[in-house]
Amino acid sequence: MIAQYTSILLSYRRRISFCSQQAAQLVVRCLINAIPYLSAFLYNMFKRTFLIFSLAMLMVTVESKQFEIKEFENPTLEQYAILS
Repeated sequence: MIAQYTSILLSYRRRISFCSQQAAQLVVRCLINAIPYLSAFLYNMFKRTFLIFSLAMLMVTVESKQFEIKEFENPTLEQYAILS
């Protein structure tokens, strides 16, 4: 009787081990197959972030240039002396 239960437990253990091994192999295969998609996704995210950052810096530059122009539209005598 004990031998019978032992053999049943061992067979379940082998099945669980085999299933977990297959599951691990499946996960590894999925990760390997997903590498091109993940790298493309990360590249697009970086590209989008870089584009947004570049546009923001361009807007800041334009705003600062407009401020400089407005500041010297009607210069005072001191500013005129600095400009000349």
